[in-house]
Amino acid sequence: MKATRRSFTRAALSGAPLLAAQSGPETSDFPAPAGLTREVAEFIVKTSYADLPAEMIEVGKKSILDSIGLALAASAGKTARLAQRYIGSLGPGNAEAAVIGSTMKVPVRFAALLNGIGIHADDYDDTQLAVAPERV
Repeated sequence: MKATRRSFTRAALSGAPLLAAQSGPETSDFPAPAGLTREVAEFIVKTSYADLPAEMIEVGKKSILDSIGLALAASAGKTARLAQRYIGSLGPGNAEAAVIGSTMKVPVRFAALLNGIGIHADDYDDTQLAVAPERV
């Protein structure tokens, strides 16, 4: 089954009553989890590509390119090899999705894990100081 924005949102909304039942005391400063989940989910479903500002699209493209570059760079490192060897040892099953920078294909959940490890292995965004007004 292919995951889409709508299927993800529907799944999130179906768990909203459960979240409400598990939530602690409400405060006036923060919406209840079910309300917050519904609000975010409705925003996702109702927002179209045409609604996005051009600047946001450009930042998104740069972020995706940055992530792919980080994953490619990390694919040659020890962390990626260790993580890939570990996932391979689990006998993960269906080869559905690619691991960036390798020939390995694994189920989507493992590709997300391995690609996330690669993207963040050498990512120093948290230590970067803003040097230009457009950089936050």
